Amino acid sequence: MAVPRSRWTDERLDELAERVMRQDVDFRDEMREFRAEMRDYRAEMKTEFANLRGEFSGLRHELGGLRGEFGGLRGEFKTLRGEFNGLRGEFTDLRSEFFGMKRWMATLWITGVLAIVAVLVELSVRS
Repeated sequence: MAVPRSRWTDERLDELAERVMRQDVDFRDEMREFRAEMRDYRAEMKTEFANLRGEFSGLRHELGGLRGEFGGLRGEFKTLRGEFNGLRGEFTDLRSEFFGMKRWMATLWITGVLAIVAVLVELSVRS
């Protein structure tokens, strides 16, 4: 009985070896396909990353331009602030002149009234 069993085992081992070989070949084919897919994905990723780098570079450039524009605006606001401060000084000067004129006119009015009163007093004293 040992002979038939050993024959059966040899056949089974041959079948097993054949199956393992087929699976090994299938596995190698699948690995080749997988590697090819990974290469494609890697190429896609490199392209996408290159595009993203380009976009980020463009954004950096635009931000640099915006910084320059904001710097210019800051300078313009400083200029406007100086002009407004100058206008404030002018308004203060005009207000001072206006009140000075008002005092001068009040003085003239009082002087005129006193002159009229003096004339009336003199007329009443003479009569």
